[in-house]
Amino acid sequence: MTLGVSGKLLDGNLVMYDRETDSLWHQASGSAVEGELAQEQLQELPEDQWRVTTWKEWRQMHPETLVLTCAHCEGRGPATGTIDQLDAGKPADEGC
Repeated sequence: MTLGVSGKLLDGNLVMYDRETDSLWHQASGSAVEGELAQEQLQELPEDQWRVTTWKEWRQMHPETLVLTCAHCEGRGPATGTIDQLDAGKPADEGC
């Protein structure tokens, strides 16, 4: 399954779409809300297949990572703010 962003919200949460079946998936519940797979439920990955990390830790492991900015920030360069600010969950650029 390959998920993409549908541009839709449901109950304030992102709705993703499955590129193979065009089913729509609710991010918060993990259930298909429309399409061929409606009423199906995504299965959680075992804990050994994922991990929670911080931005600081990610950057240390993957220094080649690029940060995308929104159209509003086009031409203003990379997001501003320190790694510590990003790591603390604070916005990189208040304008975005």
